[in-house]
Amino acid sequence: MAVAVIDHQRGDGAASTTADVIGHVTQFAVNNVDGSGVDPFDIDLEDTENNYLLFSENGKGADELPNSFRNGGGGYCRGPLQLTVDNHLGIINFNVIVYYVRM
Repeated sequence: MAVAVIDHQRGDGAASTTADVIGHVTQFAVNNVDGSGVDPFDIDLEDTENNYLLFSENGKGADELPNSFRNGGGGYCRGPLQLTVDNHLGIINFNVIVYYVRM
């Protein structure tokens, strides 16, 4: 199951799910909406119910695959999932799609 958390701003921004994400977060994909190439950004994925940081990386510009998401261990979320993007130049407009296994 996938949850798309889309922030339509060009630049920095945050978006949260309206429903709880109960499951094992395993990866996310960066899909370019317009433009091409790489436009690095800082990203945080946080379980806001439990104040648990699932993933954080600076200068990210590509997908995070299951074998590298928290060293292959993924992260468990038990509440609203917040995705925050900072330090994005806004050259490329993109969507971040977070994948998780529902429990």
